[in-house]
Amino acid sequence: MASSNTATVRLMTETAQDIYKCLTKHFDTDQAKKKLRELYRNGIEILQREFTRTSLLDSDVVPIMLELNKTVALETLHHHFLHRKLCKVYRIFIEIVWIQCYLKGDEQPIWTKTKNRIREDSENILSVLPKRAVEAEFEYACAREAAKCLSPSEAFWFKYISQAAAIAAAIKAMDISDIWIALKPLIQDYKEDWIQGWYLDIQHLRWLATIATTVSAFNKTVSKEEIKACIEQGGHCSVGIVLVFIEIIKNPHAEPALKDLVFHGNQDFCGLKHMIDLEHKHGILDYLKHPTEILRAVARNPDRYWKTRTLAMQQLQRLASKQKYHRYKDESSALLRARLEKLNKKTSAPFQEEKQQMQSMVQILGQQIKELNSREHDLMWGGGFKGSHYKRNPTEASGLSEEEVSQYRASMEARAEKLEEIQKDKQIASNRLKEIEEGLNQVESIAAFSESVEKDERELLQEFFKINP
Repeated sequence: MASSNTATVRLMTETAQDIYKCLTKHFDTDQAKKKLRELYRNGIEILQREFTRTSLLDSDVVPIMLELNKTVALETLHHHFLHRKLCKVYRIFIEIVWIQCYLKGDEQPIWTKTKNRIREDSENILSVLPKRAVEAEFEYACAREAAKCLSPSEAFWFKYISQAAAIAAAIKAMDISDIWIALKPLIQDYKEDWIQGWYLDIQHLRWLATIATTVSAFNKTVSKEEIKACIEQGGHCSVGIVLVFIEIIKNPHAEPALKDLVFHGNQDFCGLKHMIDLEHKHGILDYLKHPTEILRAVARNPDRYWKTRTLAMQQLQRLASKQKYHRYKDESSALLRARLEKLNKKTSAPFQEEKQQMQSMVQILGQQIKELNSREHDLMWGGGFKGSHYKRNPTEASGLSEEEVSQYRASMEARAEKLEEIQKDKQIASNRLKEIEEGLNQVESIAAFSESVEKDERELLQEFFKINP
């Protein structure tokens, strides 16, 4: 007779298989969503048990992960709303597998082709997701990073656990937080080819948040410094914080005081409601004092918070539109309306003042170069001066006295020095003009991106209020 643990894994595997069938045979997306929600709750419970060292499972969950991968790999899966459900389930079971891998070591090997398939399927989905699918993009990026963790070796543990300790015994004594602490230094060694730092930072906080149901537990287990650091970093890290907060708000076991804390925030960190207004203020003109590479880097990532704002707005929209979140319904709606009004009040294009100042700098430098060219021409060709010609053709033959020749030479040398000074100033001005013109192009790119983001945010909010006036 099968044990209850084995039966649990078997039932979850069958649920994963049913999801695949719903999308390939029955074409029942509602049933697929229902089963995805069920499997996600199972995954959260497994993680919680791993943290409290009361694991539900003796058997590994690799079969569940493999069945989910079959669904993720479906080329017919174009429904964004299904990706929103599927991505979370997919990610959490990959993470459960890699946690089990690290705890069991060589007892649970994962084929390299399995790792590669998960990474490739995640990348394929990331390449086609729409711009607003921030949550799905984040979860599939997490799935890709989690797949990199699926084949630990004894050599890894030997490096990061005291050599005096028995490796197997040390691993057995670890919990999830211990694993995270052990993984952190490895990132520094393998940052080019291995896990990206943001993943471990934010996932550790997400795992800790799954077991926090009271303010006391939250304050004890979740580092406020880590939350602040993730928010400051922006990108995937601040997107992850939005999901940490919303998971707590949606957790039926979390006490109201904890939900209020992550919604409103406090002096230690900003809450969910403030994350729709997160912005990084660029001192564009200050960047021009530095090498142009800095401004190019800014242009590659001009707004590290736009995905965070988009996701926060989407989550507030869900809180505002569902009665079961009545505690935050009215305030969420008011926050969204205030954000829309703020966007509508903007009367000038982004970075308009900076662009005008840079255009003015271009005109000034252009005029300086024109004046220097004129002075250079006068010195080169005025009064019979032909550059260094006087050195090759002394004027004694013209019948001038020695004193007159000496004065003439001194005059020519002075003009040559002045010419060299003008040419040097012209080169400096030309180089600066080139930098400003390139900077202006970068600012144009940054401004166009910012304008596009503002337009998308405005449309997202307008669409919501059209349905929820």
